[in-house]
Amino acid sequence: MGIAGLLIGTMLSTLLLVVFGRRRKVRLVQPPKPSRSSVSPARPSRNLVAVPMPVMATAHRAPAVARQHLDLLQGGLISESTLESTKSELSTLLEQGKQTLVESRLQAGLQYVVQVRALAEIGTEAAGRVLERQIDRRLSDDPLEQAWYRIDLAHSLRQMRRRESLPRLLESSATAIDEPLCHLWAAELVGFPGFGEMVLSSNSVLATHARRVLTVAMEGFRFGTVPLSLLVEAKLGEVMRRLFQQSPTMGDPLTARVALEVLRQLRRVEHVRRALAGDPAWAAALDRQFKRLASIEAHCRSYLERALLDLPERLPIAAPAEQVEILLTMHSLRCGHASLIPLVMDRNYPHRSVAMSCLAWASDPKSRDVLVGLANQAFPTHGDFHRVDAFTVRDRLALLRALHRHGTPSAEKLLLRIVRSDDPTFRLHAIRSLGWNDPTDPAAVVGTLQQASLDPHPEIRQRAVAALARLGDRAALQEVRERLAVDSHDEQRQGMQLIIEEGLSWLWPDLDRLADAEDPEVAFLAREALEQMREDCLGPLA
Repeated sequence: MGIAGLLIGTMLSTLLLVVFGRRRKVRLVQPPKPSRSSVSPARPSRNLVAVPMPVMATAHRAPAVARQHLDLLQGGLISESTLESTKSELSTLLEQGKQTLVESRLQAGLQYVVQVRALAEIGTEAAGRVLERQIDRRLSDDPLEQAWYRIDLAHSLRQMRRRESLPRLLESSATAIDEPLCHLWAAELVGFPGFGEMVLSSNSVLATHARRVLTVAMEGFRFGTVPLSLLVEAKLGEVMRRLFQQSPTMGDPLTARVALEVLRQLRRVEHVRRALAGDPAWAAALDRQFKRLASIEAHCRSYLERALLDLPERLPIAAPAEQVEILLTMHSLRCGHASLIPLVMDRNYPHRSVAMSCLAWASDPKSRDVLVGLANQAFPTHGDFHRVDAFTVRDRLALLRALHRHGTPSAEKLLLRIVRSDDPTFRLHAIRSLGWNDPTDPAAVVGTLQQASLDPHPEIRQRAVAALARLGDRAALQEVRERLAVDSHDEQRQGMQLIIEEGLSWLWPDLDRLADAEDPEVAFLAREALEQMREDCLGPLA
């Protein structure tokens, strides 16, 4: 299987499964090709802890738009007659100077992708200006639907090779990376002519935006949601080599995240080579880009080691916009530091939940006591903790997740209390923080988790089984193991993802066997799962 078939196929099946389950035909598109599965990407977020969103299946247009785009990504084609008639109509309006009327025609729905692609094929300056004015326009309140429209727009502008639109697109990156499908959107920007120049730009604002987008695209390479062919087409190995050979400013959080992604990619070189064993042309092209990355490995490692010292010092004095980038980078590097304590204690600090997540990596007793103390304030023993307005939902979720690294009796007691509460969201996160340390009260922990494994909510049941598996429960381990033995790629992918997310190192041998599977996709997914597990065990710089 070639690179396109392997990596694009894994991306599409993930999207199909996560968004809507089964597929169906959609208007405007030719019959699609079959798809396969992959390890679901973890979406980068400036909050790190995702607040649950309403189920989107109740909206009618969003599922149709999503299915339409998934079919297009699989190789489906927009109806030629529909595209030509739309081009003719919009071209006539543009020739008559009616750009405002053309913009008014660009509305949410199945016709949007046809209209923006028609404008891209028209290719005039007027058509380009119409498209560019849509960059900041929000067509839907549904995040998934809006994400598809954002991708459509970026794709059309890229097809026009409209370099002058790239800075405007990059400016929206600070919010776009928190939206669904951010890896696909980032891939469109990385493919723009001139993107590499933006990464290396002396304009610090543009360079920051470009490096943010680059890190998201690099994550997509690892997760299989962005084809590695883009690494070749955009010559990203060369771009990153130039970035680190020009002695970038020390302590820049976005540059540090680029450096971290370089090291992660280099650890996966052999996996990619094995996946492309039957495609020598692509293998050779990718190998050239990987050699560029290998030439800067020492630079990247040195930069990150220095960043571990510089970033905590810069945090208190940085501007608010830079602080969140510093926090995200510290979290990626597992850097807990005393400079975080004043931030988590400030109830008005806008990035408090991110700071809490970072502080989880601190190993000193003071940081542990601060986190446990805040958690007890956020979840008081008596009364409705929802009425404690000193903590947002994100704050509470961040605290619960942070406690998994601090296995004290008081933290365990609090988590057990939350598991028995009436709120399913907080119950879920409390369950996910149990079982990472030897329990101080084994009977209470195991009994509570066994009861939770019978919960009416499927996600809570699954995470309770995973927590029992973390503690070595044989029946729970076997239940998770069975998900790897089925013929369904989707079930195997979900099983691998559960093992990664829940730190089930007991099942490392099972993943290791799958890494040598005859099916190249299963082997690729298992190797990625093993790499993520390795980083979880040894740290990002090991």
